[in-house]
Amino acid sequence: MQIPSDFINFNTVKSDDIPEIQLYMDQVLDFFETKLGANKRTDQEPIFTKTMINNYVKANVVPSPVKKKYAKEAIMDLIMVYAFKQVLSLQDTKSLIKALNQIEAEPYNHFISTEEAILSALKADYIGNEIDSDETLIAQIVALTLEASIKKRLAEKLLDQLSNSDSK
Repeated sequence: MQIPSDFINFNTVKSDDIPEIQLYMDQVLDFFETKLGANKRTDQEPIFTKTMINNYVKANVVPSPVKKKYAKEAIMDLIMVYAFKQVLSLQDTKSLIKALNQIEAEPYNHFISTEEAILSALKADYIGNEIDSDETLIAQIVALTLEASIKKRLAEKLLDQLSNSDSK
């Protein structure tokens, strides 16, 4: 068995793919399901719920809607939240988005170019790899899981260091 290319075909949403007009909550949810739905593990798993988005707004992770409509910047921040929340706590996600917004003229484009580079590298490393037994498959899963765990802890430590340097 080989790792099929569609295992690493995660959808990314370019800045130009995000509507310039402001969207109501239901439109935001539909947008995410349409643009990022292929990234879900199961069809039952939502990208976001109304409650999730409201919690991100209340926690000041994403900008508040104006007259119940979300601006393009809020949509971009929510896309970053979707990626970061898989690994980081809400507070760490908030800190990272805030830091990214402070140092980058176009933080979302930086995020997308980084995401695309990582996806390209993963495809080069894994697509076409021969998995000839359950033992090989399990070894690959263990390696990927450990790598993700170690990188998560490193990201958390670096975020702590960033927070400590900001408070000085």
